[in-house]
Amino acid sequence: MKYSYKISIVVPVYNAEKFLGKCLASLMSQTMNYTDFEILLINDGSNDNSANICKMWQEKYSNISYYEKENAGVSDTRNKGMKEAKGKYILFLDPDDFLSKNALLDIYTFFDAHYDEIDMVTYPMILVYPNGHKKMHSRYKKDFDNHNAIYNLNKHYLLVQATINICIKNNGKYQFDTNQFYSEDEQFNTKILMEKKKLGYVSSARYYYRQHSNSVTAKKNTYDMEKVYTFHNELQEKYQNHPYIQSIIINNLRWRINQECLYPENLSPDKIYKYLQPVVNRLNKVDFSLFNNYLSNSMLLELLALSNQKIETKRESKGTYSIYYHENLLLGDLKIQNEISYLNVKNNKLQIEGSISTALYHDRKVIVYADISYKDNHHEKIELRLGNKIEYKNRVSKVYQLEVDANKVSKISFMLLADDENYQLITKNTEWCAKCKVLENYQISVGNTIKIKKKKFYNYIINKFRGCFKPKFFIINFLSVFSKEGKHTNVYFGDKNSELYELYLKDNHKKIFVSNANKLNYKLQILNCDKLITNKSIRTVLPFGSMRKYYIQASKCNVIKKP
Repeated sequence: MKYSYKISIVVPVYNAEKFLGKCLASLMSQTMNYTDFEILLINDGSNDNSANICKMWQEKYSNISYYEKENAGVSDTRNKGMKEAKGKYILFLDPDDFLSKNALLDIYTFFDAHYDEIDMVTYPMILVYPNGHKKMHSRYKKDFDNHNAIYNLNKHYLLVQATINICIKNNGKYQFDTNQFYSEDEQFNTKILMEKKKLGYVSSARYYYRQHSNSVTAKKNTYDMEKVYTFHNELQEKYQNHPYIQSIIINNLRWRINQECLYPENLSPDKIYKYLQPVVNRLNKVDFSLFNNYLSNSMLLELLALSNQKIETKRESKGTYSIYYHENLLLGDLKIQNEISYLNVKNNKLQIEGSISTALYHDRKVIVYADISYKDNHHEKIELRLGNKIEYKNRVSKVYQLEVDANKVSKISFMLLADDENYQLITKNTEWCAKCKVLENYQISVGNTIKIKKKKFYNYIINKFRGCFKPKFFIINFLSVFSKEGKHTNVYFGDKNSELYELYLKDNHKKIFVSNANKLNYKLQILNCDKLITNKSIRTVLPFGSMRKYYIQASKCNVIKKP
């Protein structure tokens, strides 16, 4: 077949006026001569200024073609682009993303050199955040080598290509499924790759992928799991549950769990089981031993808990336990962690909230109790009432609450009893729960044993200036001594690029955000600054979005901010 261009770039356009210009500029600045590639702009019924931007670029460059169509979704739009493509290869680029200058030439050169071996080439994806920060997608940083290669998916089945940073042959054999509203890229890619079960990789090219708070991965509404995963059933049947197909299922669920969009917030716990049943059906066919060195222990346990597959837990001699899967060792030397997420003193009552994650829930009767030592030297064991974070995740993590008299208690440790076998829990604080706190008249230390002491003046001074060896932190902590405690001591901080800011705008500009986790009202502070520095004090600040890396510690006092 004779082609007019080396590569056709299909750009589906829908209300893309903000970034479309930069997208096209990245293409027209390629090291490949612009006469060797074409750009197909397919306007999917945009109602902003996208059409005028497309026409302006079309008039300026002869290798740009522009098409308009009624709004029908990204899959239909890409299909239109492939139908009009006159290049030997087709590359996809979304209008808010952009490419490195060498991308087209390097991809074309590699693909042409291995034309008969492969049907698809991928290249590294770089995540671009609203604040300008860039980082390589973990998949390309972790799973691929740092050089061009061809991977046999029979062996390298973990290299799941679920995103659209691909280049394919222009042979007219494949189309996007217009009935697939989620994971359409994954479906399209998989059907191509399973023909030869080989994937080309060009390490020097770059696909820059902008992150948005309104993307599918950021939303936590319910999806019709049967429609999303229908093609998983088809692939499992067609390819006899090939390890690569199992990897697709695991990878899809992993990112949904990490992005917190697998368990929807708008379903009651009693409806989650039915909602997740399609997930269970697919996981029942997964061999988890293929992934025990690939997934983190916590992720492996969470996915295993979603399946109906049987595991067996066995106590080890040193107080840890192991998990056996199909009578083979899956995970060994596991410790049980007690994660403290909330610590406070109110009216001399020490309030603790935490969660305990263990696979022992899976096949044993489990009791957790607090071993409490009082200042008058007597001891007491209090059994904790365990609840579920989410009804269906009842085999992995259970939450608890504990309240004791801070004036009488000296220390607290936690134990777990599983079928008459005792386990000492490894207690740790969450990222935003300080290890050492001054709460009212008490000094609280968080470790494997939580210790409570009466606050003395030197305790207050040590806590106030703990770790303040750098001059700017010292000054800020010194100034914070003169700050008055605000009305709201539990505060969520966010910037204008955060999801919470959007919630704040939708909520009639009320500066209150309700936390589902602890059922507390939090004052919302919207900041428009590069850095936030607070004094080392007692309360928890929960950052999110692009500001996360700038938070040092929680603050009870007024926030001092540096623009």
